[in-house]
Amino acid sequence: MSNKQEAPEKDNFFLYVAAGVIIFASVIFMVKNAESDKYEKARQLIAEDANNSAYKPK
Repeated sequence: MSNKQEAPEKDNFFLYVAAGVIIFASVIFMVKNAESDKYEKARQLIAEDANNSAYKPK
């Protein structure tokens, strides 16, 4: 006869949700950061001559 009480298993639902949100936000941040490098050449050309832009200055 054992009088030991077993500890109930801890629910990690919120831990899993938090980890998923952090991973999702990290992926979005990395993708957006990588996209900004694509337009570096266009940004340089527009800085040299504003008439290269599709948005004409007034």
